[in-house]
Amino acid sequence: MENGIYPVQLPIWDMFNWVGGTNAERVALFRSGRLPWWAASNVHLGVLRPLPSVLTHFDYATLDGLHHPWRMHVHSLLWWLLLVAGVAVLLGTLLPLPLAAISVGLYALDDGHVVPFAWAANRSELIAFAFVVWALWVEILAQRRGSTALRVLSGALVLLGLASGEHALAPLTYFVALFLLGSGSLWQRARKLVPLVVLVLVYSAVRARLGYGIAGSGFYIDPLSEPVRYVEACLTRVPILLGELVFSASSEWWFWGYPWEHQAWFRELLPQAAWEQSGVRVALVSLGIVAGLLSLAAVRWLAQADGRLGERNLRWLLLGALASLIPLSGTIVLGRMTVAPAIAFNALLAYVAWRAGQRVLERSGALWQRIGAGLVVLLIVELAVIEPAMRSRAGAHYMHGVTHVERRWVEEADYGTDDLSGKYVFVLSSRDMASQFSIPYIMHAAGRGMPEFATLLSPMGEKVQFLTRTGDNSFELLFPIMITRVEPFNGSVYRPVNDPLRAGDTISSVMFDVTVLRVERGQPSHLRFVFRRPVDDPSLIFMVANEHRLQRLEMPPIGERVNIRAAAGP
Repeated sequence: MENGIYPVQLPIWDMFNWVGGTNAERVALFRSGRLPWWAASNVHLGVLRPLPSVLTHFDYATLDGLHHPWRMHVHSLLWWLLLVAGVAVLLGTLLPLPLAAISVGLYALDDGHVVPFAWAANRSELIAFAFVVWALWVEILAQRRGSTALRVLSGALVLLGLASGEHALAPLTYFVALFLLGSGSLWQRARKLVPLVVLVLVYSAVRARLGYGIAGSGFYIDPLSEPVRYVEACLTRVPILLGELVFSASSEWWFWGYPWEHQAWFRELLPQAAWEQSGVRVALVSLGIVAGLLSLAAVRWLAQADGRLGERNLRWLLLGALASLIPLSGTIVLGRMTVAPAIAFNALLAYVAWRAGQRVLERSGALWQRIGAGLVVLLIVELAVIEPAMRSRAGAHYMHGVTHVERRWVEEADYGTDDLSGKYVFVLSSRDMASQFSIPYIMHAAGRGMPEFATLLSPMGEKVQFLTRTGDNSFELLFPIMITRVEPFNGSVYRPVNDPLRAGDTISSVMFDVTVLRVERGQPSHLRFVFRRPVDDPSLIFMVANEHRLQRLEMPPIGERVNIRAAAGP
């Protein structure tokens, strides 16, 4: 986008509108291969994030982030520090200082920060949350001092948060809880919501008027255009996030399974159905339901406490955090979605640990009560300190390493030529789809020529595939094993489950037509590709993954079949 080589030209304030809502934009993305052939015809992935977009431009134009990426990470660090400082000031105002200090320490260790911090494109979350947290603190000061000027400042900070992205909608639920659980009659408390509601409505109207929104995706759901599907998603996504917040049960297990599934002791401990993907998902939702019930019990218990440890404030914070999980459910559940609700949940864990620690140190009370309290403290230390710290370290190492691996994976591929200019690249197998969509840009940055067209033909790289040459310009792909952890076609980023590909469907691309011949378990399992040119044409480059890199696939003679092994890398 910065170099003007993205198929759709976008201004510097609009670089997050990566799949626009107009047909002309979708056609341009299809013609370059940026959209895969299985993308829904109405796919629209456009988000309004003008401030992060301008700051990203600043990274490249002023900081020379392309050649000095560490400068971009320092930039992200400053926003992270602003967020943590805002949480520290907020909790320091609402809770006793020792309890607030422990809460902030737990929050700073939270592994949900890793992706927004380490992935520059996701910095928008840190920016949005930082503005909203500071806005919440200013609003609390405004209420205590009766200051109109501070209320105006709070509203301005909320607007800056909304200008940083739709992420800001989630922590706004803290405002709702603050107002509704405050003093005065119900009408007086509800009236305080009016300015906030107006701001959100204006933001939503501007967003809609400018053509931003989500459609045609299995990962992202717009609650206004797809309310039923959104509610269905909340029934699983909210419990999954709750399980991560309370029990540190990683939401990534939903896609990738338990981290111990290859351990013999784990397989012996549980029956097979428990550690298969369906069992993992049932376990995550069940654990999340337990976490939700415990959270509601905590809300009730806090209402009955004596208030010496800021229980009243902790109560509305917790209710705000619970409510924030609803707007967060519009996207796929990952640890990074917990940054906003973790403010309250870490404070709650700190509170429980504090009370349990007091019971341990008390001389009164039964011995078994003190032992139980001590075990609670140890459990919280494990769940809220040790586990997040280890995952933060592992996540940071992963984010650092994956960049180099993906770049090498593309740059060192055996394309059969040193210059990809004017070529058409088709990837048939790879374990990583993201780097394959980045082939033109990585090769351009490396000075090795930008292909005319590059795309992924099959997202089934982790499985064995059979390719049968059926003509000069055609072949068929068969996927004999359709069991996969993620939905490759229907239900993917680019196509919702409720708009499935069916047997007989034919989709035309600039370089080929693809026909779905058979569907198994809701996913295409047999495809026919017919190209505009013979598949032996030197301009067409077909790539598969071996153990070390992508390599060019030589097409078999007509009528013969070649087995494409499951991709081992990157």
